[in-house]
Amino acid sequence: MKKLPTHKLIAAFVLIGATQCWAAPKLQVGAKLDAAILRGVRTERCITRPSVVETCVAIEQDGIRYTVAFDAKQIITYIHTEDPNFTTSEGLKVGGFLDVKGEDLRAYPGWEVRSPARADGWSPVVGYDQLVELPGGLKLLYSSTDEKHRTVVIAGFSKSAAERKR
Repeated sequence: MKKLPTHKLIAAFVLIGATQCWAAPKLQVGAKLDAAILRGVRTERCITRPSVVETCVAIEQDGIRYTVAFDAKQIITYIHTEDPNFTTSEGLKVGGFLDVKGEDLRAYPGWEVRSPARADGWSPVVGYDQLVELPGGLKLLYSSTDEKHRTVVIAGFSKSAAERKR
């Protein structure tokens, strides 16, 4: 067994600790988006809830791709991911299955259909409320929220400031 001098061990621990301090802050709704993240990144406009469009960016953090929306003060208002590498604290993943009761689903008109937020704050997105055109030009929004238990596929995960206020 090879022994390392004490000063090299101390230097290694200092380096490891400093590296952890330099890591990017975790993305959280309500937190200020680090201005360094926005440098050189193309912003877009994203729907963050029905009838609301906000500035957003695509960000990769810890190998996971996110869409992050923020307000004029660069406060994060919405986080969404469809990255198959993302896992919630309870082990749910994009492409995984979830048993839900139809009445527990929340269909946002023209936008996401979500299962209730989990303990870690992530709401599984299990579909998208869609515009359906019927014969004769009649259009209506379709979403199924009947009371039957069903197994659904998780399309993504979202967190939003609007959900936190409920």
